[in-house]
Parts: sequence; C-alpha cells; structure tokens
Amino acid sequence: MRRIILWTTAVAWLAAVSAPVFSQDWIIRFRPGDTFWDLCIKYSNKRGCWIELGKYNDIANDRTVPPGREIRFPSAWLTTMPAVGRVETVMGEVLYHEKSRGPGRPLVAGQTLLLGSRIVARQGSAQITLGDDSALLIRPGGELSLDNLSSDSRAGQSAELSLSTGEVEVEVKPDAETRFEVRTPAAVAAVRGTHYRVSSLTAGSAATRSEVLVGAVEVSGVGTTLVPAGFGLLSRQGQAPDPPRKLLPPPVFDQSRVDAPEPVQITWRSDPAAVSWRLDLLLGHKGEKLAASYAPTVPEMVLTGLGEGCYTLVLWGIDAAGFNGLPSRLPVCVVPRLPAPTSVSITRTKSAGARYRIEWSAVAGASQYRLELAADPEFSEIISSRLVTQTATDVALSEADQFSVRVIALDDHANPGAASHIEQYVKPNYVVPALMTAIFLLLLLV
Repeated sequence: MRRIILWTTAVAWLAAVSAPVFSQDWIIRFRPGDTFWDLCIKYSNKRGCWIELGKYNDIANDRTVPPGREIRFPSAWLTTMPAVGRVETVMGEVLYHEKSRGPGRPLVAGQTLLLGSRIVARQGSAQITLGDDSALLIRPGGELSLDNLSSDSRAGQSAELSLSTGEVEVEVKPDAETRFEVRTPAAVAAVRGTHYRVSSLTAGSAATRSEVLVGAVEVSGVGTTLVPAGFGLLSRQGQAPDPPRKLLPPPVFDQSRVDAPEPVQITWRSDPAAVSWRLDLLLGHKGEKLAASYAPTVPEMVLTGLGEGCYTLVLWGIDAAGFNGLPSRLPVCVVPRLPAPTSVSITRTKSAGARYRIEWSAVAGASQYRLELAADPEFSEIISSRLVTQTATDVALSEADQFSVRVIALDDHANPGAASHIEQYVKPNYVVPALMTAIFLLLLLV
C-alpha cells in the first residue's frame, strides 16, 4: 500500500530541520562495487573524505554496505553543487535563492535547481521536477527549500524538502525504493508514491493541512491514524491530529468538453458544502503545465484572453475549513470565430404566393447557417429562424410591406459566428401615371 507518514510532534520538526547532521546533504544510493574512496574521488576534493564519509554516515567498513543504502554527502564537501531538479513553468513573481539564505533572483522556466536552494513564490507559482519522477507545484505564498536530495541515475530517489509556509502539490510515481519527504513546522509527510497536497499554515500556531488524492496516510502522534485517499488531515504543532476529514467530491461540469471561441463560459454543479473553488488552467490535452489559476466564488467562470488552442481545466471545491476537495477535469479548445457571411440578397420569385429567394456567400469552416427574418431592422420581432446547409433557400411569407434578413454561420460544434449585415426587403410601391389612368377610364366608356 502506498502511504504517507506524518510525524506531528514539534520534536520531529526540530530534529529534521534544525539538526546540522542533515543540513543540505546530497544523497546517493550505494551500488555493488562502490567504495567510499571511489565516491570521494568522483564527487569531492575534501582531504580525508573517504574516512570522514564513513563517520558521517556511521559506517565503519564500506565493504559491508548493502546495495541501495543511502549515503549522504554534506554539500560543503562537494566539488560542485549538484543539480537536483529543473523548472518547468513559472507564472507570476517567483524568486530563486541559490543558497538558501542568499540573495534571490527571478525563477525562470528551463533553469536547473541546485541542492540547498530555496524557492519563494510571492504572487506567483512554479512547477518543478525533482529527479526523473517527482513533480511539484508551488502555489502563491509558498516557500520551499531543497534540503537533501539525490540527483544521479541510481535506482530510487531520495528527497527531503522544507515547506516553511504556503502550499505545494506533489506527485511522486510509485517506487518501492523512492523516499520523498515534505517537512513543515508541524509535520513531516513522507511518501513512496502518491498524489497529495501539503499546506503549511502559519497564522496563529503552526499547523499542517494534508489532502490525499492517491494513496494512504498514516499519522503518528498521540496514537496512529490511517487516512485513506479522499480524506484530509489537520495537524497542529505539538498536538494530536484531528480526525480525518472527508474531502469534497469532484464538482460536475455542465459540459463534457468545450470547443468554442472566446469568451468561453464554464458552469458546474458542486457539493453544497463548497464555499469557493479553485480552477487551474493547464496547457494542452494532457494538462501538464499550469498557465493560470483562478479562485471563483460562484459556480461559473468566463475565460478570456486564452488564445486559440487546447487546454485542460482542473476544478475542485473548498470547504469552510479550508480543505481542498477532489478535482474534476474538463478539456477545452478555443477555436476561431467564423466570419460573417457576405453578399446577402433577397429576390421576389414569380411563383404563386409570396415567396422570396434569399442567397449569401459561403463561409469557410461553416457546417450550417442560421437564417433569421424579422419584422424590423433591429430584430426585436423575429418572424422566422431556421437552420440550412446551403447558401440559398426559398422562404414563404404572407404579404408584408417590409422585412429584414440576417445570416449567421455555425461551425462543426454549433458555435455561431459573426452575423451578416442586415438586408431589408421593401415591397415596391407602383404609382400609375395620371395619363395612363385617364386613358384606361376612357377605354372603359367606349
């Protein structure tokens, strides 16, 4: 079973974060044939490294080290600070401190992340990858330190991160040899493969809110609590955790997918316990990169300024206690709006009855057209509305002195384009000249 283990005592936090023994260590896994001598020659220029490395890891004889054992290198011993991750996307203001307390500079997509660095998301967010398999999303207000990590290609991954404030979302692929920890002032979340969120709450006494999407959580403090997927947990510093809280179910989008021009309107139904929502806009159908994040307070959203292309929306509700619920996903493609048909014409036909021939130019990409007739040019009184697939049609109307016509092209998804210009038909007013009238009357008398 995949599990997240949380130690909620203040002692666990102080031992994990404050102890200098594990301050900014680079972690590798011992392989068959490895020796401390070889590792020191490859990674360090410290005098007597191979002797000190054994002492640092409490190993008297490297010949007895089993394969897979974690070996910690203090960062101060390394020839160069190893790269332990990379930045995938950055949105808004996010700072990168190469040394945990050194001066910061803007974090940019594509840059590498070094051991011991710190990421501070002020009004922005960042997606990072650590090693080959672990993805993290740091949300606004988050402050994350990359304390102790592995970065080579050996089996498994080890990561120990510190989240002093804010929220991160973590996805670690299942691997029996992977160990991944996120530490806060109130708890430590250790995983071997799961998808979860961790929030470090600093208002008042320190607390940690964990929400598990995949896997299970085992909380150790005063007793042990198993928290399954779909539940959250609040851990306060120095106190037993609250009972697990069921997360809100996924909202239900009113659309199964959206293919429409801007503005794109999204509506959904949600659990009555939701007081607000979080809506993430991800690039592409797979939705791997965050493009924008919204915090709607009503169950609808109008999206503008996206640009043509496909996106994925991820939506979840938030309850009154601040717990984030389970997410729903919606594919959205922004398509171009069709232009207006041109050359609209109205011709009275010679057939019996009041029949009119209406024609217009074809629009590329249109699958059908909506033909609308109104009694007035403002279209406040619609006489007729019909869908046709051709660019000409006959219309039968009772005798009318005038009427107006407009045509709207519709694409394959029934999205309306721009309306054509309004074409008006006015019944001709035939005036018989006075002379012709006199001649006609004279002939009748003869």
